[in-house]
Amino acid sequence: MNRAWMHITSLLVLTLLAAVPASGQQKPTLPERPAADPLRGILQKKGYTAVPLLKDTDRPRFNIDCKIGTEVFRLHLDTGADSSLLDAALVKKLGLKQGDKIESVAIGGTHKSYEISLRGMSIGDFDTRTVANSLGLRSVDYSKVNVDRKVQQVQGALGNGALRINSAVIDYSARTLYLRTPLDGLWPEIAGTWVATGGREEGRERKIDPKAPPKLEFKNNRFHLTDGANQYGFGMHVQPGKDHSTLMFFDPEQELAKELVYKAGGRMKVSDGKLTICLCLDLTKAKKGAEFPDDFKTAAGSGHLLLEFRREKDVEQPVAVADPLRAALIKKGYTAVPLVEVGDKGFIVECKCGTEKLRLVLDTGAEISALDKGFVQKLGLKPQNDVTATGFGGVVEGVGISLRGLRIGDFDTRTTINALDAAAFDFTAINAAIVQHLKLKPIDGLLGHWDLEILSAVIDYSTRTLYLRTPLQSLWPSIEGRWVATHIHDDGQERPLDPKAPLKLELKDNRFHLTDGVGDVNFGMHVRSDKGVHTLLFFDPEKELGEELGYSTSGLLKVAGDKLTVCLSLGGATNTGIPDDFKAPAKSGRLLVEFRRDK
Repeated sequence: MNRAWMHITSLLVLTLLAAVPASGQQKPTLPERPAADPLRGILQKKGYTAVPLLKDTDRPRFNIDCKIGTEVFRLHLDTGADSSLLDAALVKKLGLKQGDKIESVAIGGTHKSYEISLRGMSIGDFDTRTVANSLGLRSVDYSKVNVDRKVQQVQGALGNGALRINSAVIDYSARTLYLRTPLDGLWPEIAGTWVATGGREEGRERKIDPKAPPKLEFKNNRFHLTDGANQYGFGMHVQPGKDHSTLMFFDPEQELAKELVYKAGGRMKVSDGKLTICLCLDLTKAKKGAEFPDDFKTAAGSGHLLLEFRREKDVEQPVAVADPLRAALIKKGYTAVPLVEVGDKGFIVECKCGTEKLRLVLDTGAEISALDKGFVQKLGLKPQNDVTATGFGGVVEGVGISLRGLRIGDFDTRTTINALDAAAFDFTAINAAIVQHLKLKPIDGLLGHWDLEILSAVIDYSTRTLYLRTPLQSLWPSIEGRWVATHIHDDGQERPLDPKAPLKLELKDNRFHLTDGVGDVNFGMHVRSDKGVHTLLFFDPEKELGEELGYSTSGLLKVAGDKLTVCLSLGGATNTGIPDDFKAPAKSGRLLVEFRRDK
């Protein structure tokens, strides 16, 4: 049987990103990777495995090194793909069989893929065999999207399905993907020993012997049930549901073997210190189609056992605290943006452009953000240049556009840059499939990798939250405060220091205030960071959120402990553009100043 209209996004490979002009006076650069990852400790305590995200040398997106058996290959990170994908050539090389055909609509037109299943895959150091006995993906012809890649070929995509079930956290600034098994997410709720208080079996009430009640223990990621003379010990995989978890049991010694067969299964829910579990402890004796219970009932002849438990001993519950990841990110200046989950298809980000509302797919696989051309016309935006998108359906032409600003939840991009660069394409066919076949609301475009990386995005699947912050907020802790000049070089000449009216710099309230006791300048500033050098773009702070914003001047900044150096372009000379180094030669119109902290 063929399944149609299942794969809607995984949309863009924008081949002419460089052709989209920066609407401001400088094309945004991407933040450098920090030496340490401040979120790693928080997430490792939650059972996460850290997987490095590799900077694509060809395009702005992230890749991941993966392995199937001895075959090493590379996937790109794609939250816009509802399923993970493998190149058809790699599927053939691995000897995997193709299953049902799936027809999908994406930018470039309709394309086809095929369902495939494999025993397991390593995503960095994360082994999917600890999640399930087999992994479902789709086989797709990647020749079209790889045709213009000169350096790095990709053999597929890690999509929303795998990221969702493994409660992924994507940290753009640290270039790290965090994954954990569903069991790791559930474990803090269930670990320990439980005593049965009641139950049903084969449609009848199950009497509990108060002197020898059934006991259930979760220990070392294993399931142990003692029921009279019967003892069961299993390894377990978990598939999370809305208000319950499906359990699959197996011989724990076989979890990483070439083949893994589930020996039993069940459905479990935990609420208010009470655990309820419906088990099928012998799949061979279960009623056909009921090998894994789909409810908490035990009809006659079903082979199901329902037991209710309480903890053997009262366990002191930890004091409820705010999500530690959220708390850490808010402290670091991030804004939390809720994500709207669209079934199992991915996330929608609700945005505003002026007074117009729009729904954007969160798509790390799209190299830049894109809007539907109909929405672009509605906003009255003028096309700037031609761009080309290459997808599985082929090549489609679009245009580059510039947006003054975009509100992403409560985050306003006008605090980051004077205008956003994006692309406009025709989303008509995609939206027709979304509305007619998936019965969902149409989308207005995509929020892509380029903007997510500039804004140091963190994507938390478990809480359905996107976190964003400006490059200035990232830099701010190391520069905030007062500074006193120790060396000044002004337009080719060294300026003596005046001890009575020293040149001082104060960085406060996101503003740049430079004074020498006689005159001063006071700017708002936007920041672009690259390899320890920060480009400063200055403007009238009262106009930052206005309908238009022009940069009045610019500079460079670098900081090392208690030493800060700035090179400012003050205008009025032959070179008034953004400084490209920390020099102030004659007739350059530049001011070079070294500062120490004002203690």
